[in-house]
Amino acid sequence: MTAEVSPSTIAVLKRQLSPGQEFLSIVKHADTLVILCHGYTVDPSSLHTVAEVVRSLIPSSDILIPHLRVKNPFCAINPDKVVEELKGRIDLAWSTNGEYQRVILVGHSFGALVVRKAYAEALFEQSAWAKRVERIILLAAMNRGWEFSHHLTIPTFVLWKVGALIGRIQEYCGRKPLIFSIRRGGPFITSLQLLWLRLERDLSSRGECIAMTVQLLGSVDDIVAPEDNLDRIFGRSALVSRKYRPNGRVFFRPRASGRFCRGIDPG
Repeated sequence: MTAEVSPSTIAVLKRQLSPGQEFLSIVKHADTLVILCHGYTVDPSSLHTVAEVVRSLIPSSDILIPHLRVKNPFCAINPDKVVEELKGRIDLAWSTNGEYQRVILVGHSFGALVVRKAYAEALFEQSAWAKRVERIILLAAMNRGWEFSHHLTIPTFVLWKVGALIGRIQEYCGRKPLIFSIRRGGPFITSLQLLWLRLERDLSSRGECIAMTVQLLGSVDDIVAPEDNLDRIFGRSALVSRKYRPNGRVFFRPRASGRFCRGIDPG
């Protein structure tokens, strides 16, 4: 059955999303649910270009970009709470708009960690939507967390050092910044890695496998290192030409857009 895309829906996709607000685009007779999770210090509006690509590629899809509440660089929300909120939002979309034939998860930067953990936990919890996840697309995923390294430009290094100092003061005052939990070797990163290994082993024992995972890393990226996307347990990896605008929004060069399309729907 072919989805009907209204002119108003297309208009919404073509204009800037409202900062700080969740975005949900619904079409009639949708058979696919696509979840787009934004990165740290940005909001759903950072993924409006990705939403446009998804809509043009899979017109029969409902697109959800939940607001993860991590725009404040010094936010103290527990990352596991962010995961729980994402699972709850997907559960609501699943029950409200009807069961879908397939689900596609797309995560950018910190959002990639969130979608991976939400997927793994939902599978262990026997969530209906988790069993329909066909593939996971990770854009510049912080798979191993962040650290001060030679990949950082000098301005970024200085900015991070200042931020780390402010974060330490905040932590001393009893409000640990979320960013400290996703540092390399941090509790959230370690628990995610162990959970992913456990999931792989559990599915393998039943003759099943993790949903195909495609990783895309930009050629212009001083934060996420190529090594972060080459771990065997994180699935199939690929490199793609992509760059960031200064405000952290994701946009694709023509060639990169084609590679993203092949990743999300190779058919």
